[in-house]
Order: sequence, then structure tokens, then C-alpha cells
Amino acid sequence: MRIHPMLSAMRHNKAGVILIALQVCLTLAILCNALFLIHQRLHDSNRPSGIADEADVLVVRNAWVGNPPDEKSLQLADLEALRQLPGVVDASAAYAVPLGGGGWGCSVRMTEAQRLASTWCSAYLADEHARKVLGVHLLTGRWFIASEFVDRRENDAKASSNVIIVTRALADRLFPDGDALGKNLYIDLAAQTIVGVIDRLQTPNVSDGEADMEYSVLQPDRYVGNSCNYLIRTQPGQIDAVADAAPEALRKLDNARVIRFVRTFPEVRSKAYRGARGLAAVLATICAILLTVTAFGIVGLTTSWVNRRRREVGTRRALGATRRAILHQFQIENLIITLAACAVGSGLAIGLNLWMIGHFEMQRMPLMLIVATAVAVIGLCQLAVLWPALRAASIPPALAART
Repeated sequence: MRIHPMLSAMRHNKAGVILIALQVCLTLAILCNALFLIHQRLHDSNRPSGIADEADVLVVRNAWVGNPPDEKSLQLADLEALRQLPGVVDASAAYAVPLGGGGWGCSVRMTEAQRLASTWCSAYLADEHARKVLGVHLLTGRWFIASEFVDRRENDAKASSNVIIVTRALADRLFPDGDALGKNLYIDLAAQTIVGVIDRLQTPNVSDGEADMEYSVLQPDRYVGNSCNYLIRTQPGQIDAVADAAPEALRKLDNARVIRFVRTFPEVRSKAYRGARGLAAVLATICAILLTVTAFGIVGLTTSWVNRRRREVGTRRALGATRRAILHQFQIENLIITLAACAVGSGLAIGLNLWMIGHFEMQRMPLMLIVATAVAVIGLCQLAVLWPALRAASIPPALAART
């Protein structure tokens, strides 16, 4: 089938060609970036937190009524009662929980005289039971020893100890050569020595950037305060039973408390990434609407085009053109338009992605996503043009004689 007559027909219907091409071009540019955003949000919401076997970890948020003078003894009694529950492996008290929101944000400097911080991190207070409860993976160095653990009150702004354990992401950020172990840092202007590096531990807040979501440090401090989080590691399959028994066990010890929530860690994760998943759902709906509008737009424009060319199609049928030839003619014409539009739309998609990188700290969109989206859009356009093309193929040859 010759291309020249098709190009000549498209030149005689410039308005329809431009409208279809513009619609496909904008659809591709918006669709690529929307799909990339959906992928990023879903990827972030499923990334490892650093806690081993998240399904076996329970979080109980406890707050005392008033200001009891013996908060430390009350907290120790709570933890001992929780550890005695059937199905509990260990329990720990913490000020902040990964993905749980809040927490301490700290500035990180390489020297004491440094004016501007090199970066920021989240500080977690880890008591003697934290390693077993969290199940973090120590890559190099050592864990805290007994003599390094000290009490830290709720209003203590700075750490009481001078050793820390950092995540691999933070170590790579500060020491690209991989020699973080044994080096000194200044966390909120307090000198700290790195004694260990763990694989990962997400920050309490998920609104941080892609890289600094794992900029965390562990400090050997036993948190003592009016309210705290009890982290409980359970035996596999026992978390529901422990979730029911833990509040009752705590209230039996002292009822002058408020248990604000009891959540499994999967529930903590779901709540933390609720906004990301909501955005992904909204973008997916927009993509579906955009594709539907594009498909119906192509159907309408092609139908109008076919109606204007009924005499031409009837003449071709009278000269011996088969129905399949007419069908292929309109499909190839649509393919030429969409290929040209996808070429322009791909450039527009890359430009939009670069603009978002500069303004919203987005990642660079992979070219394979653009290619895959372009193929999907071309396939959609071919399906959309099929019904008008079948109508054109059904035009009888006698129409040319009557007109």
C-alpha cells in the first residue's frame, strides 16, 4: 500500500490531524510522568524499614495521667509485665518509631567549628533490648555495651553518651570512601564516635527525600518520659493475641494511664504511607480518564474524517479496493499520526520530568518507561480507530456512482 496518497489525504484534513496529534502528544507526556510518580510512591511505600520480620512487631503508645514522680520505675514495671506475656519475645521503650512520625531531628557536622550542617538525621534512643526487638542488621563494628547505656529524660535535648551507630546510607553520605567506623561526628554539636554501621533504619517521617529517608542514628539511651512507645516483638503468629493481652496487662499494673493506640507495624506502615498510596490512586484515576478521553476523541475525529471521505472511499471500492485494504488505510494513517505525535510527546515528557527534578527533587525517568508508554498509547490509538475504519470499509462501491 502506497504512503503518498495517505499523506495527501492528511494534508487535506490538517485540522483533524493536528487535533489527533496534539491529543496523543499531551496524553503521552502526562501519562509517562504520572506513571513514574505512581511507581515511585508505591516503591517508597514498600521499601524495607530496617526492622526484621515487621509482621511480628507491635507498637503500644502509652501516656501517664499527670506527672508521676516515678516514671522510670513505672516504665520498667510495664516492660517486665509485657515480657512475661505468652508469645512475647522481648519489649523495649522508645521515644520514636520508624515510620511512626515525630522523633528527634538532629544536625550532623563533621567538625565542631563547622557553621552549616553537613546533613540532618533522625535519632533513635536504643536501650539494652532494642537490638532484639528491632532486629536491625549490623554490617560492621559492634553493638553498644552495658556501660554505655544511660537514662535520658524527655526534655534532654542532647545525648548523654558519646557513641552512636549509624545507618549505611548516612555513613555513605558522610564518608564516601567507606571508612566511617571509628570516626567522630557532631550530632547537635555533641561529639559522637561511630562504633557500628547497620544496614538500614527508616526515619520516623516519610516526607523526607529519597536518600535521607534512611539517615538515622542509634544512641545508647534509655528513654524515660511521661509518654512513650512500647515496642514488642512477638513470636510468629502470636501478634493478635499479644495485641489483645498487652493493654489489659498494663492497666492491671496501673490504671492511671491512657493507651492511645495499639498497632501492628504493618498498620504503622500503612498509616505512614497512606498519603503516598492516596496520591497513586488519584494519579491512576487521572490516567484512566485521560486514556478514555483520548480514545473517544480519536473515535470522534476519525468518524468525522470518514464521513468527509465517503466519496473517496466509495471510488476506491468501485476501482477494486477490498474492505481489508480500506481498513488498513485508516489504520496506517492513524499509525503515522501517532508515531509523529509520540516522538514529540516523548521529548515533552522528558522536559516535564527534568522540570520536576529541578523543582521537586524527583528522580530521572527511565527511557524504557517512555518507550513502553508510547507503545501502549499507539496500541490504544489503533483500537480506537478500528470502529471508524470498519465503518469506512463497509461503504458500498455504488456510493461513488450515486455521487
